[in-house]
Amino acid sequence: MLDCWKENWDKAAELKLIHSKSVVKTHLELGHDVVLPFLVTLDGQIEDYEDIAENAGVNFYEVYIDVPKEEAIRRVLDRGFWGEPGMPPFTEKDYPEIESLFDRMYIVSEPRTQSLRIYPKIGDVEDAYKQFLDHLS
Repeated sequence: MLDCWKENWDKAAELKLIHSKSVVKTHLELGHDVVLPFLVTLDGQIEDYEDIAENAGVNFYEVYIDVPKEEAIRRVLDRGFWGEPGMPPFTEKDYPEIESLFDRMYIVSEPRTQSLRIYPKIGDVEDAYKQFLDHLS
C-alpha cells in the first residue's frame, strides 16, 4: 500500500500506475513474463501497458473475466472489505461506489474488441482457466 492512500485516493492511484509501469517495463526487459491483475476504470490505462509491451518486443494480452454485474458486485461484497484484510468493512453506503466501479470498467473495456473475454461458469474455476488457455493457444 502507498502511504496515506485512503486520505488521497487519486494521488495514490496515480503513483500506483507510475510505479507499476516501471516495474512491468523492467521485468519485461529482463526477459520475464508479466501478469498484472488490474481494475481498469479510466481511458488510456491499458494503452500505456500495451505500449510498454510493444517497446519490449513481446506479445500483449488483455483478458477480462466477464461476469454479470450482479455477480461481480456480490463477489466484492462477499469479500467484505476495501483492499486488503483488516481494512474497513463494506457498508450499505459503499454499494453505489462498488456499482460505479463496475460501470466504469465496463464502459472502458467494451470498445476494446481485441481483448480476450472469458465468460466463466459461476463457481467453476477450472472452466475459466481452460477458457484462458484456449484463448492463448
